[in-house]
Amino acid sequence: MAADRRFPEEVKIMKQAKYATRMEPIVFSGKGFCVTCSDVVIQNRVVDYIAEKGGSLTRNKPDYVIYSPGADYPLEFGNCVMLTYIQFWMAAGELDRIQQHEWVEASLAYLGSDSPFNREQEEKILWYIRDNRDKILSAMLEQSAMEPIGGYLRRSRRVLPEAFAKITESGDYEQQILLDLVDELIEKASALEKHEVKAFLLEYKRTHLPGEFVEEVQQADLEKELGFRDRNEYDWLKLFDFKTEENGIHIFGYKGADELVFIPDEIAGKPVAAIHVRNFYADKRGLQFYWQRPAFLGVTADMDALRASQVGDTVLFGRYPQTKTSDMEPLRWQVLKKENGRLLVISCLCLDKVPYHLDFEKTDWENCHLRRWLNGPFYQLSFTPEEQAMIPEVITVTATNEKYGTPGGSDTPDRVFALSSAEAAELFPSDESRIGRTTAYHQVQGYYFGGKFNCWWLRTPGVDHEFVTLIGNSGSVGTYGYRVDNNEYAVRPAMWIEIGG
Repeated sequence: MAADRRFPEEVKIMKQAKYATRMEPIVFSGKGFCVTCSDVVIQNRVVDYIAEKGGSLTRNKPDYVIYSPGADYPLEFGNCVMLTYIQFWMAAGELDRIQQHEWVEASLAYLGSDSPFNREQEEKILWYIRDNRDKILSAMLEQSAMEPIGGYLRRSRRVLPEAFAKITESGDYEQQILLDLVDELIEKASALEKHEVKAFLLEYKRTHLPGEFVEEVQQADLEKELGFRDRNEYDWLKLFDFKTEENGIHIFGYKGADELVFIPDEIAGKPVAAIHVRNFYADKRGLQFYWQRPAFLGVTADMDALRASQVGDTVLFGRYPQTKTSDMEPLRWQVLKKENGRLLVISCLCLDKVPYHLDFEKTDWENCHLRRWLNGPFYQLSFTPEEQAMIPEVITVTATNEKYGTPGGSDTPDRVFALSSAEAAELFPSDESRIGRTTAYHQVQGYYFGGKFNCWWLRTPGVDHEFVTLIGNSGSVGTYGYRVDNNEYAVRPAMWIEIGG
């Protein structure tokens, strides 16, 4: 490689949003790749992906060259395909789509066939079906594939996600599982107006499930909804994704249809000890949670310590997963202001990686998903009711971007918020003091810079409403901003705490 050779200046990487052309899928097996990106993080990701897919790295007549402007490159490429790293990911994504299609078709063939598959094939396909059940259900319904639907129901116990395996094997849930699957498919078929499929499912339900049993289950479900009968572990698994850890139950997601979600004190006799709050940011329903945390987690607020604190001090308030094992630990906050019986605080560390918005589109603080998540799941699950009462609702004003003139949008009522670019510049004494250090929990979720630091979101819009300002990894205020849908950057919540006069 010639260290003084560079790609010509006219070679430009277009914004990701501008690529509309479909790329041909990349062939990895047996092919050689030369990766030469100026950003070492991007280069490492590309290299890891190539290794995972079965490609090899070479600078001797590679089949593919993945490059970025400003990077060093070999003098002789040979007969190869040259791709920017964005084109590479598009082509790799096309390969993934083809492979996913092949898996779905193989799954439908398996479900619709009575001929035996060998054990290895069957286990691989069943694993895929369990792990991609929504995709399989959608494919069956969209194609009105009656035979695969019938095969799916005949294998009702085996097609459930792995989390159900231990529970369903230990009890007589066969008819209950079948009823749940049939009812789920009937509901989905109705929504898609697949009337022929719905008729097939109703007839299947009539012929395979005794009417008395269906009535008993419906009555039991009603009593459970009203609180007259306790839910069993199978019932809870239908509502939540959870695992049993040493200190209790850890909840990873909600699968129910309601928008108001009550978290139980315990499941199967074990306390609910942790909620993985980050997993709830992507739900567009605006879920509202109520969780009375177990006594052993307790209230962390110490009123004497809060009242005695001064600007620059650290205070404890609320809890959030912070260890590699996702233990809920007291949250540490840096005091930014103290006035009128209140403290303005910001989390000392980057707590998690959460996108500012789920889609790459124009948005502002009032309408972004980060605001919904901070004032919804984060506020409701990180603080006890007593702590929540100490967090006042304030009117958040988001000013226009001073450099680019992008309007900040309407004032909003918030309990938890992201700082504005002006606040971040004013309330921290230096770039170094703004550097976003991460928790161990945040690090195992994946992070951009591959170390203990990350960029973190502000609420001021960037160069336009598809970009939002942020604090860079060096602590500087980035007024140009970055894409609102970036899923690599972090959140440092800010809020006021009432401490009295």
